[in-house]
Amino acid sequence: MACFVIHEGKDGSGKLRYQRKSPTNEFDTEDEAVAYILDFSGDWIDQNPL
Repeated sequence: MACFVIHEGKDGSGKLRYQRKSPTNEFDTEDEAVAYILDFSGDWIDQNPL
């Protein structure tokens, strides 16, 4: 499963910016899941500057 939450601020106490509650993909290995979420997160950060 690849789920994550992004909050504003360095300590994570700020406003919720994004939450992926349910995975939309299934992965055969943990490495595939980690690679997917790192790619997705990088794209999201590029599209949503602070």
